[in-house]
Amino acid sequence: MIMLLHWLSSKGPLILLAHELLASWGGSDTEDYDRACRVKDYLGAIEVGSACGLILGDEPLMICWSEISEKTGTVVRWRQAENETAMINSLIEIPKSIWASLSAQSLQPNS
Repeated sequence: MIMLLHWLSSKGPLILLAHELLASWGGSDTEDYDRACRVKDYLGAIEVGSACGLILGDEPLMICWSEISEKTGTVVRWRQAENETAMINSLIEIPKSIWASLSAQSLQPNS
């Protein structure tokens, strides 16, 4: 299986939002971005509109989306892999059963 990963990098925190929340996100020149910057942990959540956005904080790591199936995938943050081949091999080695055993947990905004 050939897996193509399209990496993204940013100096600030990244936020993952459901598509329907995009209109509620104020952008980088607003209080929304300031609240995202206050998340100092690896992951956090802030209120965006009627729900929460997932903040990818801590270090400015490269990130990509890795598709698991047509309808699901996972966020991958490059923390320690020696190179992209090692990263892809690590992703391929994750047993498919792990995804079925994880249940979605609701996000709670950081205080």
